[in-house]
Amino acid sequence: MNIEVGTQIGKCEILEKLGGGSHGTVYKAKHLFLHKTVALKILNIPKEGGKIWEAVLAEVRLAAQLEHPNIVSIYDMGAEEDIYYIIMQFIDGITLGDMIQKQGHLPIDIALIMAQEVAKGLQIAHLKGILHRNFKPSNVLISTNQEIKVSDFGTAKAVENSPIYGSPLYVSPEEAMGKPDIDCRADLYALGAVLYHALTGQPPYRDQDIVALLQQHISGSIPSPKALMPDIPDELDQTIARLLAKKPGDRFNSALELLETLDVIKSDLTIRKRSKANQLAKLGGIASTNRRIRKDHTSGSDPFARRLPPMPKELSRRTLGSDEEKRDPNLEPAEIGLETASFHPDASVRKMMLSKVTEIKPIASSPGQSDL
Repeated sequence: MNIEVGTQIGKCEILEKLGGGSHGTVYKAKHLFLHKTVALKILNIPKEGGKIWEAVLAEVRLAAQLEHPNIVSIYDMGAEEDIYYIIMQFIDGITLGDMIQKQGHLPIDIALIMAQEVAKGLQIAHLKGILHRNFKPSNVLISTNQEIKVSDFGTAKAVENSPIYGSPLYVSPEEAMGKPDIDCRADLYALGAVLYHALTGQPPYRDQDIVALLQQHISGSIPSPKALMPDIPDELDQTIARLLAKKPGDRFNSALELLETLDVIKSDLTIRKRSKANQLAKLGGIASTNRRIRKDHTSGSDPFARRLPPMPKELSRRTLGSDEEKRDPNLEPAEIGLETASFHPDASVRKMMLSKVTEIKPIASSPGQSDL
């Protein structure tokens, strides 16, 4: 159903169309009483669909109780001349589906953040006994403030007149088989499929034939995202495999359990990144020092001499081996050399100075020079 801009539905004035799917069409609208921008979803319910609307009301009332930073808030709902709608929080941003389409796939750290934020929202819903049953990339919204929110809780079950709910690309095996006893692990399966898609740029199973696609979810081999993206950590690859397990009992028992695992993976990934950055910084420092040394040799200066302390004035006025020089017979040969040598880059002088350089405190050096 397409509604023209400027049309008033309930307490809202349509501003623009945002998108649509099998369950309905979403519009950006202005709430005339609240004076705020909202999202108005017009559901695909046929005329005289009173029984379906009653089911929607029951599900939406439950979903409206969910208040969490990672869940899109529901403000109101209503029916007007066979138009059934839900008024929701407007998120200025894009969907995860749009982001994947534009970027091809998400970086590992960004995909991890997405999965963590979604899992937080799912955990709150599951604690209240609310399943999503239609989790997919287009139901994950990323705001311009980098907030991640899940939308459309509960509407799939209420709107679809079928024992199978959700998108065929992300539906769990038990949902694909039409089993009635669905629990939170079905949503976790869908999250695993979406995370797979975000990391690799493609869903775990692809087939134009819906029946064949559902059969892959039911009995197909569990795909490995690492096979497509070798940089994915083994721990994350194993986590996705567990999320996509065919039997619910082989998956995570709750979104909270998944969150704990994702936190560990993210921490390990952060440590690895810091370690790699430190190694690169050290390599950069060594390279920078080598460039300075090459420059010094090219210009004719002595990099070794620059690291020695300044020579005392009374010594710099003398020359080694002068006939007028009076040496102290009690001094050792090395000490004589250091006492009487004038400071210049002569090889013979430097050779004698090396025997005592460990006793001389070097001057402060810039970062990287200490590795010389």
